[in-house]
Amino acid sequence: MRLYVDSNVLISLIKNELNGGFRPLYHYSENFFCLCRERNIIVVISGLFLKEVKSKLSLTEKEILDYLESICCIKYELAFPTAKIAEENKELKAIGVHYPDSLHAAYALETNCEYLVTWNKKDFEPLENLIRVISPDEVRNHIP
Repeated sequence: MRLYVDSNVLISLIKNELNGGFRPLYHYSENFFCLCRERNIIVVISGLFLKEVKSKLSLTEKEILDYLESICCIKYELAFPTAKIAEENKELKAIGVHYPDSLHAAYALETNCEYLVTWNKKDFEPLENLIRVISPDEVRNHIP
């Protein structure tokens, strides 16, 4: 199984974030990464993911990848930009997905991920017929 992960999932974990209702997003993010490790799920990330995490947490790309490997102990795949992803991004923006979410979705679709995992599901509502979008706390209910 392959899951594309939005940067906000890792950011919430590292920053120990709570949402407005004091839900411990970091806890659910941690459980998500544990589930990925236990079930040998491939987590797909992109250069955009790395850029967003770098800007929010002041980490280098190497530190982010090391964190995923050594702390989260997950299998990840780094997706690279292609002309097909650029075209998909344009099409997704045309149906109402705002950038940079459109680019995250383009990566998820073009890398054949079953799900896009994010804390901002509402931003991806126009994609409901293209890819399943779930939050980290919903993953356990969707993955066998």
